Amino acid sequence: AGSEDEITGDALKHLSKMRSAGIAIKELPTIEDWEAAPVPYHGSDVVVDGILGTGITGPARGPAAGAIKYINALSERSLVVSIDVPSGLNSDTGRADGSAVRADVTVTMGLPKTGLLEPCAVDYVGTLEVADLGFPDQLVSAIGSRRELITADDLRKIMKRRARDSHKGVFGHLLVVGGSAGYSGAVALAAAAALRSGVGLVTVLVPESIAPIVASLVPEAMVHGGAETVDGSLSSSCLEKWQRNIQEFSAILAGPGMRNHEQTRSVIDALLERSRNTFVLDADALNVYEKQAALLRDATCPLVITPHPGELARLMGCSASEVQAERFGMADRAAGETGGVVVLKGAGTIIAGNGMPLTVNMTGNPGMAKGGMGDVLAGLIGGMAAQGFAPFDAA
Repeated sequence: AGSEDEITGDALKHLSKMRSAGIAIKELPTIEDWEAAPVPYHGSDVVVDGILGTGITGPARGPAAGAIKYINALSERSLVVSIDVPSGLNSDTGRADGSAVRADVTVTMGLPKTGLLEPCAVDYVGTLEVADLGFPDQLVSAIGSRRELITADDLRKIMKRRARDSHKGVFGHLLVVGGSAGYSGAVALAAAAALRSGVGLVTVLVPESIAPIVASLVPEAMVHGGAETVDGSLSSSCLEKWQRNIQEFSAILAGPGMRNHEQTRSVIDALLERSRNTFVLDADALNVYEKQAALLRDATCPLVITPHPGELARLMGCSASEVQAERFGMADRAAGETGGVVVLKGAGTIIAGNGMPLTVNMTGNPGMAKGGMGDVLAGLIGGMAAQGFAPFDAA
């Protein structure tokens, strides 16, 4: 995006290496050149964006602006990889003052830039990968930041090697409570995901009418039918008639497939009162506490809540747009009011817990925007918690 005779220093050295490697170089020194450049119908396998870096202030101008628009046209059919920061994006704020590249993957150097973790940057950054430049650990640890990017290295520290003589009794027992007439799939997905997490045993409590359906979908789980209301939701008497000691389970997950029925609140209240181990609240198990987030702070067990923006808005008594406008702040506030770990779902899922850094998961893709994905997430978190992972680590 310019003329070769403008290039000096390290950039010139690497341009010479490109030329020596036989890579064809084409100059497009004006914005008009970029506007006239043909966009191949079939695109390219990979487009690498290295136009602008972290030093940009204000909107992209001249040939750089033309190159950004050209890359975005190619992005309809090509994989776009940005170096360090998508061109045109402010790496401190995560905002674009003008045109910016919409990357599928951003490979940032050394450490994630704060702006790349902002919700407003998600559509430009895509999946965020950090290239290790060899910064000494003592220098990195000295940097004060409340926000952290979750990486595979973070997870390796908490995923322990399993002993060869292990048996199902040492990997926990999860209770999944949920389901209702017409919503048997959600609780089945959650139970199946929990089993894939590696938990030893999964017991499922659902309304009696759907128990055979759930049992056929998840044969490894122990499925029990509980008392139900006339419209197929779990009745407030389901726990008494079931006659199981809630404390024998190493974790509980409630919510997938439940309805926000008047008796649902009674079921969740009773579970919270009896449980002493990690309790994961999802979907309508959260919605029953609309505008009453502080009540969850009275729970006698560790909590993990997994709301999408609409569910968090109902819990906190605000609008979903307010949640989306300040995702980090709202997740942090919810953790403070509920006393639990908050998993605010979305593109760039945020995990917040009192005394813990605000962490963001930048993996995933738009193909995950479908019904059932949240049930799988809740099941995985519940399964991890049942195995003994700390609530924040499980989340």
